[in-house]
Amino acid sequence: MKQLEKQLLETEAMENRQIRQRHELNIHENLYAFYMKFMSILQESLLQQSNCKDLDRWYRPLLPITLESIIHLALHSNEEFAFAWIRKLKSFIETSELAKKFQPFDKLIFMKNIYTLMS
Repeated sequence: MKQLEKQLLETEAMENRQIRQRHELNIHENLYAFYMKFMSILQESLLQQSNCKDLDRWYRPLLPITLESIIHLALHSNEEFAFAWIRKLKSFIETSELAKKFQPFDKLIFMKNIYTLMS
C-alpha cells in the first residue's frame, strides 16, 4: 500500500515538473517572439529617418514593459532562462546603431534591470 502511494506521489511530482517545464517553454517562446517583433519594428523605424517620432511615441514606452516582463519571468524561472535574457538585453544595449537612438535614461533602465536579474 505504501509502495503504491509512493509511486502515485512520484508520478504526480513528475507530471507537475513536466507541466511547469512546458509552461516555462511556452512563456519563453512567447517572450522571444515578442522580443524579435519588437526588435524588427525598432530596426525598421531606425532605417527610416522619418519615423523618429514613432520611436518616441510607440517603442520607447514598450521598453519598461518588456524589461519588467523579462525580469518577472526570469525571476520565476530557472537560471539558464534568466541568463539567456541577460545576454539578449546586453547585446541590445551594446548594438551601437540602436544604442545611439536611446536616451541615457533608457540605457540606465536597461542596466538597472540587467543587474537586478544578475543579483
